[in-house]
Amino acid sequence: MGNHHANAAPRNVYETTDGYVALSASAQSIFENLAEIVGHPELVDDPRFADDAVRVDHADGLDEYIGPWIADRSTDEAIEELGAGDAVVAPIYDVSDIVADDHYRARNAIVEVEDEEIGPTRTANTHPKFSRTPGTVDHLGPRHGEHNTEVYVEELGIDEATLVDLRDEGVF
Repeated sequence: MGNHHANAAPRNVYETTDGYVALSASAQSIFENLAEIVGHPELVDDPRFADDAVRVDHADGLDEYIGPWIADRSTDEAIEELGAGDAVVAPIYDVSDIVADDHYRARNAIVEVEDEEIGPTRTANTHPKFSRTPGTVDHLGPRHGEHNTEVYVEELGIDEATLVDLRDEGVF
Protein backbone atom coordinates (compact mmCIF):
# COMPACT_ATOMS: atom_id res chain seq x y z
CA MET A 1 0.00 0.00 0.00
CA GLY A 2 2.99 2.28 0.24
CA ASN A 3 1.99 5.41 2.12
CA HIS A 4 -1.70 4.92 1.40
CA HIS A 5 -4.05 3.87 4.17
CA ALA A 6 -6.47 0.96 3.98
CA ASN A 7 -9.36 3.01 5.34
CA ALA A 8 -8.71 6.63 4.37
CA ALA A 9 -8.04 8.64 1.22
CA PRO A 10 -6.39 10.84 0.34
CA ARG A 11 -3.61 9.91 2.69
CA ASN A 12 -0.14 9.81 1.23
CA VAL A 13 3.30 11.39 1.02
CA TYR A 14 3.83 13.86 -1.81
CA GLU A 15 6.92 15.51 -3.21
CA THR A 16 7.19 19.30 -3.16
CA THR A 17 9.73 21.51 -4.92
CA ASP A 18 12.02 21.28 -1.90
CA GLY A 19 11.04 18.18 0.05
CA TYR A 20 8.02 16.09 0.97
CA VAL A 21 4.76 16.47 2.86
CA ALA A 22 2.44 13.95 4.44
CA LEU A 23 -1.24 14.65 3.80
CA SER A 24 -4.45 13.28 5.22
CA ALA A 25 -7.76 14.73 4.07
CA SER A 26 -10.19 11.85 4.32
CA ALA A 27 -13.12 13.51 6.12
CA GLN A 28 -15.72 14.49 3.54
CA SER A 29 -15.70 18.22 4.31
CA ILE A 30 -11.91 18.33 4.25
CA PHE A 31 -11.79 16.37 0.99
CA GLU A 32 -14.20 18.90 -0.52
CA ASN A 33 -11.92 21.74 0.63
CA LEU A 34 -8.93 19.90 -0.82
CA ALA A 35 -10.62 19.41 -4.20
CA GLU A 36 -11.24 23.16 -4.37
CA ILE A 37 -7.70 24.03 -3.27
CA VAL A 38 -6.01 21.80 -5.86
CA GLY A 39 -8.19 23.32 -8.60
CA HIS A 40 -10.45 20.33 -9.20
CA PRO A 41 -13.80 21.00 -7.52
CA GLU A 42 -15.38 18.51 -9.94
CA LEU A 43 -13.78 15.69 -7.95
CA VAL A 44 -16.50 16.06 -5.33
CA ASP A 45 -19.12 14.94 -7.90
CA ASP A 46 -16.95 12.20 -9.41
CA PRO A 47 -18.40 8.81 -8.36
CA ARG A 48 -14.85 7.45 -7.81
CA PHE A 49 -14.38 9.99 -5.03
CA ALA A 50 -17.94 10.30 -3.67
CA ASP A 51 -17.04 9.22 -0.15
CA ASP A 52 -14.06 7.99 1.81
CA ALA A 53 -14.77 4.28 1.26
CA VAL A 54 -14.86 4.73 -2.52
CA ARG A 55 -11.88 7.10 -2.51
CA VAL A 56 -9.78 4.38 -0.87
CA ASP A 57 -10.45 2.14 -3.89
CA HIS A 58 -9.34 4.94 -6.21
CA ALA A 59 -6.53 6.48 -4.17
CA ASP A 60 -4.02 6.25 -7.04
CA GLY A 61 -6.41 8.12 -9.32
CA LEU A 62 -6.93 10.76 -6.68
CA ASP A 63 -3.17 11.16 -6.32
CA GLU A 64 -3.01 12.05 -10.03
CA TYR A 65 -4.80 15.30 -9.14
CA ILE A 66 -3.16 16.02 -5.81
CA GLY A 67 0.45 15.06 -6.58
CA PRO A 68 1.09 17.50 -9.45
CA TRP A 69 -0.49 20.38 -7.54
CA ILE A 70 1.73 19.75 -4.52
CA ALA A 71 4.79 19.18 -6.74
CA ASP A 72 4.48 22.78 -7.99
CA ARG A 73 4.80 24.20 -4.49
CA SER A 74 7.40 24.44 -1.77
CA THR A 75 6.84 22.45 1.39
CA ASP A 76 5.87 25.60 3.29
CA GLU A 77 3.46 26.73 0.56
CA ALA A 78 1.78 23.33 0.37
CA ILE A 79 1.40 23.18 4.15
CA GLU A 80 -0.03 26.68 4.33
CA GLU A 81 -2.54 26.24 1.51
CA LEU A 82 -3.66 22.72 2.42
CA GLY A 83 -3.77 23.57 6.11
CA ALA A 84 -6.08 26.48 5.33
CA GLY A 85 -8.54 23.85 4.07
CA ASP A 86 -8.26 21.94 7.36
CA ALA A 87 -6.20 19.10 5.86
CA VAL A 88 -3.77 17.38 8.18
CA VAL A 89 -0.46 18.14 6.50
CA ALA A 90 3.12 18.23 7.74
CA PRO A 91 6.65 18.20 6.38
CA ILE A 92 8.60 14.97 6.13
CA TYR A 93 11.82 15.54 8.01
CA ASP A 94 15.26 14.22 7.26
CA VAL A 95 17.88 13.99 10.01
CA SER A 96 19.19 17.52 9.48
CA ASP A 97 15.63 18.88 9.82
CA ILE A 98 15.14 16.97 13.08
CA VAL A 99 18.42 18.24 14.53
CA ALA A 100 17.53 21.84 13.59
CA ASP A 101 13.90 21.74 14.78
CA ASP A 102 13.12 23.82 17.90
CA HIS A 103 10.53 21.33 19.12
CA TYR A 104 12.95 18.39 18.97
CA ARG A 105 15.56 20.54 20.70
CA ALA A 106 13.13 21.56 23.46
CA ARG A 107 12.23 17.92 24.07
CA ASN A 108 15.90 16.94 24.18
CA ALA A 109 15.17 14.37 21.44
CA ILE A 110 18.80 14.37 20.29
CA VAL A 111 21.55 13.84 22.85
CA GLU A 112 25.31 13.80 22.69
CA VAL A 113 27.15 10.75 24.00
CA GLU A 114 30.85 10.04 24.18
CA ASP A 115 32.00 7.11 22.06
CA GLU A 116 35.43 5.63 22.81
CA GLU A 117 36.24 5.23 19.09
CA ILE A 118 34.69 8.25 17.40
CA GLY A 119 34.35 10.76 20.24
CA PRO A 120 31.29 12.88 20.98
CA THR A 121 28.33 11.82 18.82
CA ARG A 122 24.75 13.04 18.61
CA THR A 123 22.08 10.35 18.58
CA ALA A 124 18.37 9.86 19.26
CA ASN A 125 17.36 10.05 22.89
CA THR A 126 14.93 7.61 24.49
CA HIS A 127 11.37 7.67 23.16
CA PRO A 128 8.79 7.97 24.51
CA LYS A 129 9.66 10.02 27.56
CA PHE A 130 8.05 9.05 30.85
CA SER A 131 8.04 11.37 33.85
CA ARG A 132 8.96 8.72 36.44
CA THR A 133 11.26 6.62 34.24
CA PRO A 134 12.69 8.98 31.62
CA GLY A 135 15.57 6.74 30.54
CA THR A 136 18.98 7.80 29.29
CA VAL A 137 21.34 7.08 26.45
CA ASP A 138 24.88 6.69 27.73
CA HIS A 139 26.56 4.87 24.82
CA LEU A 140 25.99 4.07 21.17
CA GLY A 141 25.91 0.33 21.71
CA PRO A 142 28.37 -2.53 21.98
CA ARG A 143 31.39 -2.82 19.70
CA HIS A 144 31.17 -5.27 16.82
CA GLY A 145 31.65 -8.74 18.32
CA GLU A 146 31.92 -7.44 21.87
CA HIS A 147 29.58 -10.14 23.20
CA ASN A 148 30.70 -13.03 21.01
CA THR A 149 32.19 -14.99 23.90
CA GLU A 150 29.03 -14.58 25.98
CA VAL A 151 26.77 -15.66 23.13
CA TYR A 152 28.80 -18.35 21.39
CA VAL A 153 30.62 -19.90 24.34
CA GLU A 154 28.42 -19.25 27.36
CA GLU A 155 24.98 -19.40 25.70
CA LEU A 156 25.50 -21.71 22.71
CA GLY A 157 28.21 -23.92 24.19
CA ILE A 158 30.80 -23.52 21.44
CA ASP A 159 34.30 -24.16 22.79
CA GLU A 160 36.93 -21.41 22.83
CA ALA A 161 39.04 -23.08 20.11
CA THR A 162 36.08 -23.19 17.72
CA LEU A 163 35.34 -19.55 18.52
CA VAL A 164 38.91 -18.61 17.59
CA ASP A 165 38.64 -20.67 14.37
CA LEU A 166 35.37 -18.94 13.43
CA ARG A 167 36.92 -15.54 14.07
CA ASP A 168 40.02 -16.44 12.02
CA GLU A 169 37.81 -17.66 9.15
CA GLY A 170 36.02 -14.30 9.10
CA VAL A 171 32.64 -15.72 10.13
CA PHE A 172 32.22 -12.75 12.47
